[in-house]
Formats: sequence, C-alpha cells, structure tokens
Amino acid sequence: MVVTDLQQARVALRDNRPMDLLGLRERTWIDAKRDPYELKNPANIEELAKDVAGFANVADGGLIVLGIGTRLEDGVEILDRVSPFPRSAVNLKQYGDLIRERITPAPRGVTVEWSDCGDGASIAFIDIPSQPSSNFPYVVAAPVGKAGKVNAFTVTIPIRESDNTHWMPRTEIQRLLHLGWVASGMPSLESLTHLVKEAVADAREETPTTPPRPTVGQGLGPRGPEFQDAYTALGRVAPVGEPSSEGFWDEDGRGAFQHFAPASPSHPGWVLCAAPAQHPAAVAQPVWDALLLAGGGTIARIGYPLTGRRHVVIGKDAKVVELGAGRWGPGRLVRRTEQEWFWEPEPSIGFETTRASRNWTADIKSPHLRIRAIATLPWAETADLEITSDQRLDLVNSDMLAPLTQTMLQLSKRRGVRLVNSRWTAGPHRNALDAASYSSTLTADGGTPVLTGEVMVALPNALDSTLVTCAELRVEDAAVWMSTLAPTARGTASKAHLTWEEVMEIFLTTWTAATEMLPGLASAAPSKHRWADTPKVELRLTAGVEPAFREPTPALADLIDFAPLGASDREPLSEMAVTIAAPPRMSESARRVLLKRAMLRMEHGFGFVAAIKRP
Repeated sequence: MVVTDLQQARVALRDNRPMDLLGLRERTWIDAKRDPYELKNPANIEELAKDVAGFANVADGGLIVLGIGTRLEDGVEILDRVSPFPRSAVNLKQYGDLIRERITPAPRGVTVEWSDCGDGASIAFIDIPSQPSSNFPYVVAAPVGKAGKVNAFTVTIPIRESDNTHWMPRTEIQRLLHLGWVASGMPSLESLTHLVKEAVADAREETPTTPPRPTVGQGLGPRGPEFQDAYTALGRVAPVGEPSSEGFWDEDGRGAFQHFAPASPSHPGWVLCAAPAQHPAAVAQPVWDALLLAGGGTIARIGYPLTGRRHVVIGKDAKVVELGAGRWGPGRLVRRTEQEWFWEPEPSIGFETTRASRNWTADIKSPHLRIRAIATLPWAETADLEITSDQRLDLVNSDMLAPLTQTMLQLSKRRGVRLVNSRWTAGPHRNALDAASYSSTLTADGGTPVLTGEVMVALPNALDSTLVTCAELRVEDAAVWMSTLAPTARGTASKAHLTWEEVMEIFLTTWTAATEMLPGLASAAPSKHRWADTPKVELRLTAGVEPAFREPTPALADLIDFAPLGASDREPLSEMAVTIAAPPRMSESARRVLLKRAMLRMEHGFGFVAAIKRP
C-alpha cells in the first residue's frame, strides 16, 4: 500500500510497514532522518526540541521518522531507503522526557515508537498529534549562537514550512507583540496566543486540502508515454487503481517507477517500473515490497524486472523475478516461502581480485603450492554474528571437514603413498571471538609434513563489513612432496605432478567448504541472511616463497602438469586466479558445471588459449 497522507503513514509505521513510505516527498507533516538524534551532543537535543515543536505548531501535527534516508530530486527531499539501526541507539523514554522538558507548553500525546523492518531490524518514529488550539504557540529556549547553548530567559517559535523547520523571524515576532500590545493595552497571554497562532498559519506552507491527482507517467519525461501504454495493458488483465504518486527515477538514474492504488481493498496495489532499454513491467505491490527489502530499501541495488520490449505483469503469486540493471549485477528474486524472498546473483565469472584474497598468507614461510577458495559473503545483518565454542566443536568433531581430508588422502593414494592424517586442530592462524583457523596435516613415515589442509573464518570488522571464509590445501615443500612419492612415481611428471583434473577436484572441495560449511561457524542460519552486495568466491593458485628466504621461486608448473592445456605465453606462472559471483549454496552438479566454465576462463586468461571446453 502506498502512503499518501499523514493518517496512512501513521498506520503503516504502526503495522511495521515502513517500506510503504518510500517514494513519498517530505512535506509539512513528515520529516525523515537517516540516523537517530545523537543525544550526547547538546546541539542535537536542541534540534530534537525544535523539530517536534515545529510539528506541534502545525494544525494536524506530523511525523519524524528516524531510519529512512532521502535523496534530493528537483529541490525536494524524497524518502528513498530504509536504514535500520540497533534499538540500543534510541532510548524512547529519554526522547519523551526531553520533549516534555524542552518545549513549552509540553505537547500532548507525543509518542516515540519502534517500527520493525523484519529480521530483527527496526526504525523509530516520533508521532506528534494535533494539539489544542488554546496551547498555541509551542516555544523552545532560544539558541544563543553556540551549538547546544540556549538562553533560559528567552524563547523562540519553530515553524514547519513544506519540508523544512525553521525559526519564526524576529521581525514577525516583534510585529505580533506590537499588535497585541496595541490591541489589548498589555501583552496578555490570550491576545499574544491568538496573534501568534494566526502568524504560524500564515507562515506555514499548508498542503492543499485536495492536492491535484498525479497522472500516469508524470515526472518521467520521454518515458511517460511508455508508462501510459503499460498502464492500459495492465488494466486489460488485472484490476488497477489510479496513480497514487508521481513517477520517480531511482537514486542512480538506473530506472524509473510509479505507484498505483489498489482497485479495491481485495486487490493489491501496483508499481510500474522500467530499466533503460526495457519495456515497463507491472509489479504487484507485495512483490515490489519484497524487492525493496531484499535490496536494503533501494531498488537501484537489486535492479528491475527484465522485460525486453514487451509488457510483463508480475502478480502477487510470482515465484521468481529475473532482474537486471542493478548495482549488484544480474540476478533474481526468489520466493522461498510464502513470506520470504531472497536475492540470488546470476552466476558470472571474471578476474576481479577480492579484498580478502591475501588474507591468511603471512606465513613464516610461504608454501610452495597453495590451492584455495576464499569467499566474501556481504550479509546485510552482521551485528549478532559470533563464533561460539559449540560451533567450533561441531566443526572439528563432526564429518564436516571429511571431504577436504579425503581429497588430500586421495592425492597420495593415487601415487602409491599412504600418509597419516592428523586430527583437525586450532591454528596456525588466529583464533579469537571474531576469527577461526583449523588445520590438519598429512605426514609421511617419521612425521614429516607433506600436505596441509586449513579452513579459516573472519567476522566483519571496522575495516571490512563482509564475512570472509577460506578453505585451502598446501604443499609446504616441493622437495618433501617429491621425496615421499612411491619409486614408480618419482621423476615422472604425469604422476609426481598434480593433474589439472586434480586441481579442479581440490577447487570443488574447497569452494563447497568455504560457501556452504564454514558460514555455519558464524551463524546458525546462514541461508536466512539477506545480502548487502554480491557474494563472490575467488579460486586461486599460488606458488612461491617469500623473497627474504633467498630460495629459488617455484613456478606452478613445478608441481602442476599443464601439458593438457597446451603452451602459455606467460610462463613461468607463479599465480593464477578467477573470481565467481554466484549463490553460495547450489547442487553439486550445478557447481561442477560452473567450475568448468570458470577454469576455462582462467586458462584462457592466463595464456592457455588452446585449452578447450570440457564436456
């Protein structure tokens, strides 16, 4: 439901539907602020009193919404995105006490309340109801020029005009005092109250009683006729009401949208929207709300329904919505349950180096070969993430790490060597409340380390807002690896070296661990988290030692057999990588298909242009 007046806005907020306010312009009865008032700063206490008194001086009162950001459009502030904050950020009682303390007379019936956004996120709002006319005007202590400093013996009058609250001009107050003095022979409270009340009404930019109704396509310029055609087409297949808002462009200019009222209480409202080079789509209001929620309150992040050049109608019972033109790239909105929708990226492959690609590489001595999958998972809700002792025990005592152990054992078994695997234990990297590292080493007779597997997790912090997970296999020393092989394998590249198929199997195992198993260390329900950006996994091969050790730097070809790929003009290679944007969870068959595509892209990108697609 699209909000069009003060009463509807009050109902939407109390029904925990703050998304319904998006697209509304700030006006006499509503003011939106992205962040709550920080009451440790005296200037913000002054601002709170001023804003509330300004609405108290409006005939119908108004709302101050905390947790909705705005964008400037043609000089008007438009409510644009929901920005929830922890409930600890607002002390409702303190707000109420300050309002009663700082405004004279204390406005009646003012409430400070929460409006839930789902998934434990909330915004707050201050509701200032219509005040008794006998109490006008509402005044606050006058500022003295220094932020947070007021004069206890002087007052001033906040006035709400259109989308702004300001002080009544000194000359206007002087005129009112003069008129009151002359009219009554003395500045009586009754005469001054009457005169100031009239001035407040004159100074205010009142919203017309019957504002002009918006028209289809209004405000969308050359795209207006397309929206008119789409509106006509929608009316042929579904009941639709009149426009309930003007048309808007999103904050990035990626697309346009316009809201339409329900045809009746039993039917949903609609939104017409369109990205560049796409025909407008008609989206039922419940699905549009799900799009905004999945995109963190901003349609520009998640994108618009893909339509091509034909009319598309997406009803309230839709299961999947294909999307494009968003900041996060191509993807889809998927309905998992009746009420739960989640965004998933369309799988794509590139060579972007993720910020976390060098995490956990500060070893005492770099391994001669590192095969790793490192995932960046930008969850929208991260405040409650923790790595508990129970989750750590489950990790090392269950079979979750068995696939990585089995992959390492198979590498040696194929070469006629039976290595001994150790238990998974903490380290060698950091273990703390916000980090985990567990490893297992395969050793030859005599306890010589041959292969190491490690899994790692880092919770979001001040420098990085994403959850980062990593699973890898390491050959610590090429000479040790070679010396432990069975005699029939020594010196034979086809047996001593890892095959390209074995590298792919290692990537499949580490990728699955990083995206499906390790997120469970940080959250009991990883699949329930919404995204704040696109999840990615980087598959990386690295060979070498730190230059400080003054040893010959191995190349990947010293331990991997690249012969089936042909020659590369970039040899010797010490590093290869490819980055995949994809849903963390998928079937093994789907992951294998995507892995083959990614490996072929990596081969071609690093000079193996003769490499061919695998079946």
